[in-house]
Amino acid sequence: MSMKQAALYGLGNMAYLVAERIPKHFSLQVADLDKTSLVKAQSALGVMIMRP
Repeated sequence: MSMKQAALYGLGNMAYLVAERIPKHFSLQVADLDKTSLVKAQSALGVMIMRP
């Protein structure tokens, strides 16, 4: 069975906490205008970056 997918737009303080939990159950794609947040999430959480 393939893993379900989820997308999260914005990685502010609250959304980053949500993003930490989603990859346990879903393949997560994230978008944010702040490239630093994207790089942090990609390296720490293994998420896929998408364009906003």
